[in-house]
Amino acid sequence: MKNSDAPAHREGSRPHRTELFAPSRLPVKSSVNTPIVAVVGSPVIQVFGRKKDQETRKAERWFKERGIKVQSVELTEKAMSPGELRSVAARLGGMESLIDREGKRYVDKGLKYSAPTGPRIEALLIDDPLLLKTPIVRRGTEATLGFAPETWETWR
Repeated sequence: MKNSDAPAHREGSRPHRTELFAPSRLPVKSSVNTPIVAVVGSPVIQVFGRKKDQETRKAERWFKERGIKVQSVELTEKAMSPGELRSVAARLGGMESLIDREGKRYVDKGLKYSAPTGPRIEALLIDDPLLLKTPIVRRGTEATLGFAPETWETWR
């Protein structure tokens, strides 16, 4: 790799260290108008929800407006793993707080009258992720349920 500005040296000899680190040879990238979005190694923000759900779209839009990349997980296509579900439930007050008892799906499955509790709720949420309240927003071990911009602000 020859540089016309660098002093010439004999064939086969090593260049002087000042030639190796000369400013003209270092790649320069402009970062004048580039916003810093995430620090290397920072946890990925995941938004679990449904495309048709207004609150989920609102959460995704909130992050997009601030230039924060998110991983959207469509619950109609992919469920949370049992480990993810337990982790989120532990942060948000248990499985009881995650089940959407007001939702149409809950009523359609006849759960309004059987009123599942305890371990049965966990099994239901693993089998049918559309029973979850949405959006569930995760960042590492932190999680929120619903639209919670005041909490997300602290994640920046």
